[in-house]
Amino acid sequence: MLTTGQKIRENTVIRELGGGNFGIVYEVKNEEYGSPIALKVCRDGAPKEEIDRFKQENTILHRLHTPLHCEQIILPLSVNEEESPFFYYLMELAQGNLDAHIKENYNQTPSELISTFRKICTGVKHAHQLDVVHRDLWWNNVLVFDGDEQQVKLCDFGRAKDHNLEPLDYLDRPCVGHRYVRPPELFFEITDGTNIGLSKKTDHYALGILLSFLFNGTPIIHYSQLVGDIGTYMQQNSFSTNGKTYTEREQFYSKWLETRRNLDYSNLHVSLVDYQLTQEINKIIEKLCDIDHSRRYNSIEELEADLDKLNI
Repeated sequence: MLTTGQKIRENTVIRELGGGNFGIVYEVKNEEYGSPIALKVCRDGAPKEEIDRFKQENTILHRLHTPLHCEQIILPLSVNEEESPFFYYLMELAQGNLDAHIKENYNQTPSELISTFRKICTGVKHAHQLDVVHRDLWWNNVLVFDGDEQQVKLCDFGRAKDHNLEPLDYLDRPCVGHRYVRPPELFFEITDGTNIGLSKKTDHYALGILLSFLFNGTPIIHYSQLVGDIGTYMQQNSFSTNGKTYTEREQFYSKWLETRRNLDYSNLHVSLVDYQLTQEINKIIEKLCDIDHSRRYNSIEELEADLDKLNI
C-alpha cells in the first residue's frame, strides 16, 4: 500500500514491517521523535467491520493508558487520522515479536521464560481490570523491545472486546483470534456476549497456549487433535452450529465435555530437568487450558499466585 520514501504528512516510510487482519504496519521516520516509530494503516478498501475495528483498536489502546500507563501494552502515539483513502495511527516501534525472539534466544532458562510470561500476564491483567479482553493472544501479537531491561508488550487489539463500548460483533458472528489459541467452546460458538467472566477466560486459555509455546514452540499438534476431536464428535452426532440457538449449542458443548474432561495435554506439557518444576508448570498449563471454561483460572491474580509458588 505504501512505498519506501513515501510521506504521510510528517511521516516518511522506511519499510513495511508486516500486517494482520485489520491493518499493515510500517516503520517510519518522524522528526518529532528521536528514533523510528510505527505507523499502522487500515487496509485500502476494507469493509465497514474492519474499519470500525481499526478505529476501535486505537480507542482501546488510549483507554488502556489513561489515566495509568501500562508498560506491557503497546503505546499509541496518536489518535486515528485520515489520509485519503485510508485511516492510520502512530505507535511505538518494537524490535520484533515473541516468535522471532524465542527462535533467536532458544537457550533461555526456565526462570527467564517465566519472567517473560509474567510480563505478558501483567498486560492482560491491566486490560482485564478495565474489562478489555484481547481475544487474539498469540506469539505474533506479543512484541519485544530491547534495552537495559527487556520489555514485552501486547499489541494488535483489533479483535479485542471492550465491555464498556458498543459491541462490534457483526451478524451475531463471534470475532475470534488465531486458531492455535482459540478455546474449544468457541468451536461450538459459546461466545462471551455480555458475560465478562467467560469473555476473560478466552484470554486465560490463550495464556496457557503461550506458556507452552515459550517452552515447546508451536502447539500445532494439540490444535490439530482438538479440532479433529470436535469435528469427529459433531459428525458422529450429526450436529451443526448453523441455525442452532445459543442454548442448543451450549447443551451440545456440555455433552462433548462429559466424555472429554480428561483430554490428554501431553502435547502442551513442558519437560524440564527439574521434575518438581515440570509438574508445577504443567498444572498451571492444564488449568489455563482446561477444555471446560468453568474450571479455568477465574482471574490473572489467581494465576499469578500460582506463578509465585514456582520453585524457581
